[in-house]
Amino acid sequence: MGLRYEYTPVRDIRSSGALGMNAPQSGKRFGRMADAFKRSAVYYGERGDWYIVAARTRDSDALDRSNFDVMLTHLGGESDGVAVEEASHWLCGWLRYLIVAPDNRAGLRAAIEAHCAVSDYPVLNDEHFSNLEGEEFWEFAESELKQFDGWEDVMRKLQDEGNYFAGCGDSTSEWKLIEAVREYCENPPPPPEPIDPNQLPLFPL
Repeated sequence: MGLRYEYTPVRDIRSSGALGMNAPQSGKRFGRMADAFKRSAVYYGERGDWYIVAARTRDSDALDRSNFDVMLTHLGGESDGVAVEEASHWLCGWLRYLIVAPDNRAGLRAAIEAHCAVSDYPVLNDEHFSNLEGEEFWEFAESELKQFDGWEDVMRKLQDEGNYFAGCGDSTSEWKLIEAVREYCENPPPPPEPIDPNQLPLFPL
């Protein structure tokens, strides 16, 4: 991702935007950890002057969770200049902040790059996002179908036949697939009748 200098970091934290924050806006900066708690709480940690570069909640969708994880990887993971902190929240359970030290210039630069990228296209890494959606679908499918032996094989069979698609973020299609697997397991088709070798046609050698 190339750095685009016309964008500067943003200030406000929003759970509904890309990376859990507003899109880059000219003239605004990343907010600091201490600032995020001014209205309804107090921050007692040791990183009050660190900048929040991404955020997610317990209820964040797959896209926000994927972008958060990819951003953390983009910053090189947790280190002396990069950290993840959590705070409880009465509405969404908890908030998770990805923060960068004020003297970590490379980290802040990388965070700006990521925000510039999602301003044009909301997914930081398509492969990571697709894999996460697929994993979450299979976990949900297991919770719905685990009482049926061999449901995984039935699901793969139906997918291979090309009539259903899963792990693509289309909840309607995914639910139809789960219902089709349930119907198949509850009412399996009859086994094919055995072949009588005496009824096979004869061909000259």
